[in-house]
Amino acid sequence: MPVKIGHYFLIVEDFVKKRIIILASVLMTFCGISAFGWGIGVEGGLPFVGNLPGSNVMLTFKLDGAPLIGVGAEFGNNSARLAGIFDFWLLQEPLAGMIGIYLGPGVYASLGFSNPPSVAVGARLPIGLQIFPLHFLELFIEVAPAIGVYFHPYADFGWNVQAAAGIRFWFNRK
Repeated sequence: MPVKIGHYFLIVEDFVKKRIIILASVLMTFCGISAFGWGIGVEGGLPFVGNLPGSNVMLTFKLDGAPLIGVGAEFGNNSARLAGIFDFWLLQEPLAGMIGIYLGPGVYASLGFSNPPSVAVGARLPIGLQIFPLHFLELFIEVAPAIGVYFHPYADFGWNVQAAAGIRFWFNRK
């Protein structure tokens, strides 16, 4: 059977066009992110004060001018838990030199996959102390009074304190 050379070039051309579109999309995304400072890090709950919701370790992501997002997961014998936080820093100010403070309202949610399953949702007010020993390195400790409802299997309304310490690496920080 004769090979259609023109058809082959159309297939290759479509393949190249799709790759160029994907590459351009990825580059535009990274260029957009690089216009802002952004940080990624990890935080762990402080059990002597109060744990984080759900899991006690969270991966955090923060974009300048945008809310902080934290996600965590915990897996144990016959159970699993997913948790998240979403904090709006309304105040982020330097105090002295490399030390700063942040605070603002936030929300949290936690899903437990055990028998019986559990759900927790609520509001929190994180108040944090930041130290920047290097321009790109943030060490922080925060305390967040929280109020919410916990379903396991019945509803329980109450307040607690969530506390954490962590490290975040910043890119393009102003």
